[in-house]
Amino acid sequence: MGMNGLAAIFCGMLPGVAGIVVMLVTQCSVGTTVYSLQPLAVEELVGSKNLQKALTKTFVFQGVSSIITSFGVGGVVELTGRWSHVFFFIGGFLLTASLLMSTAALIVYRQQRNSGKT
Repeated sequence: MGMNGLAAIFCGMLPGVAGIVVMLVTQCSVGTTVYSLQPLAVEELVGSKNLQKALTKTFVFQGVSSIITSFGVGGVVELTGRWSHVFFFIGGFLLTASLLMSTAALIVYRQQRNSGKT
């Protein structure tokens, strides 16, 4: 997520086609790897017995977030009048999400280590 957030911010900073090329290259190289590893990460978290239910919920939440995001992006464009601000907005959210997820993973790791479950 962090790499996608940085790419979105750079896409907003670079003029015209250069920003779009940066975003496309980043999404093709990093984005496809992240999305192809998603079922493996979900299986690691919930186990193979609950994989179908977990993936179903994951994909439903992704669909709902896509719907909500489209309205959010439209609102940002209406408020600012510039598409580049959309990339800053999305990049900021992606960077914030990666910081929160990293912090949560660190907290869980420390709790497991302190309880002796490493």
